[in-house]
Amino acid sequence: METFILAFMVSCSLVSAQTLRNVAMDTSGLGLCEGDCDNDDQCNGDLVCFQRSDWTEVPGDCVGSGSHGWDYCIPSYSCYESSIATFDWDELSTTGTGKPEVVSFDMSVDDSDLSLNIEVQLPYEGRSSADIYGAVYGTTYVLDFEDFDAHADSIAQPGTCQNRNANDFTGDPKPDFDTFWEYSLSPMTNIGTDSFLAYPPPDSTYGTWSVSMADEDTCGVVVYSGKFTWNDLVACQDHALTTNYVLASSEVSGKLNLEGTFYVNVVSPYAQSGDLDYYRVYQLVSQPFVISV
Repeated sequence: METFILAFMVSCSLVSAQTLRNVAMDTSGLGLCEGDCDNDDQCNGDLVCFQRSDWTEVPGDCVGSGSHGWDYCIPSYSCYESSIATFDWDELSTTGTGKPEVVSFDMSVDDSDLSLNIEVQLPYEGRSSADIYGAVYGTTYVLDFEDFDAHADSIAQPGTCQNRNANDFTGDPKPDFDTFWEYSLSPMTNIGTDSFLAYPPPDSTYGTWSVSMADEDTCGVVVYSGKFTWNDLVACQDHALTTNYVLASSEVSGKLNLEGTFYVNVVSPYAQSGDLDYYRVYQLVSQPFVISV
């Protein structure tokens, strides 16, 4: 069997939890979970100053209550609302900058069962902004073997191998628009198991997807892992079951090829107050593959 896949891998490092430590008020050179800081410049390296009032819980990798009203240095990827990754659609569409950067992408074929194995690590995105008034929009990732069309596809009608299932959009009562496009501030327990559309249960009809955090204590990097057998890939279709995404063909040499392309898109609704089946879409990954036997 021959496989032809281009892949890239980028690594990142994360740190473990530490107890809040009082050094001095309004001082510099502060390390992780140390205070009291007044701005990011007073924190070492890539740490940021978490400004709080009263006894607000310090997020990220810090434990303990600290001192009343003191501010502490935390990792820039810590799990609190204003620190979660965001971007602006207007900036992205006009200049191509500010897009969510793929942390790592790996695709391989298991010769023992001819399965295609995929791992994608992406920044844990919160809300995105757009328009001159800075309107706020929910954000999600669509992983599939077909590109997501901003005008023809619907987030509520996933293909059979997408990282979500049509059953996620049914039920009585159905979650309202704002809830459906919300994200969790507790991904270590909720990601992939709650009703939020941003990271719903990844139960595709064919193949298997799983979703988790690279480090369960942070909101920094979300990891999607997928496994698709030859038969799964052949069964990858659109929601209407009218179009196959991965095609098998025979070569003159007698080999059988299975060819397709894997895509990752970041998606937000076009409207701020309702899902009109029109979306803001930006392609992050387009990876062709051929499995030849």
